[in-house]
Amino acid sequence: MDIDNKVSFPDLLGLSETDPEFVALFKQFAFQEVPKDLPFSLDERRYYLATLAVLVGSQGLEAYKELLPVALDNGVKAVEVKEMLYQAVAYLGLSRVYAFFAPTNTIFTNQGTSLPLASQKNTKNQTRLEAGEEAQIAIFGDQMKGFATKGEPDVRHINKWLVDNCFSDYYTRSSLDYAERELADILLPLFSRGL
Repeated sequence: MDIDNKVSFPDLLGLSETDPEFVALFKQFAFQEVPKDLPFSLDERRYYLATLAVLVGSQGLEAYKELLPVALDNGVKAVEVKEMLYQAVAYLGLSRVYAFFAPTNTIFTNQGTSLPLASQKNTKNQTRLEAGEEAQIAIFGDQMKGFATKGEPDVRHINKWLVDNCFSDYYTRSSLDYAERELADILLPLFSRGL
């Protein structure tokens, strides 16, 4: 990924004027070194989406607001951002993600996106558990069969919630594939702990 030709970097709070050395250091690290050193390859759209997930996980609201329009101008779709936010609630909790919804909606409407976006739901309430189990099996293998009913009785409901909420309510939705959701799932909780 070549930062000078492909990746637009937002002028976070005017730092290009006041702290040009920092901006140069950050751009070098975040948009040249990190993509080069990753053990996998991300295209530009996925790199922006992953960066937005990191900002949500680390509670970087101001940087998120600056980067979101740049991400949208560089291939990330509004529906993909919304899917990442919706799924973030399953991993971070509503209290940590709530503050990201209003600025996201404002940026979308300022760029001409009509809200609400088209539904991405692919399951019915009656089939949530089965659809969630299918998603878990597709990602983790056959050992996930019956996961919702496994475990000690006093915590078994948590396994059920993972299957019908996390995997059915979010993973079965359209717009992000399993790999993109897994990438966000790794980054969201990881950076919420300050790593």
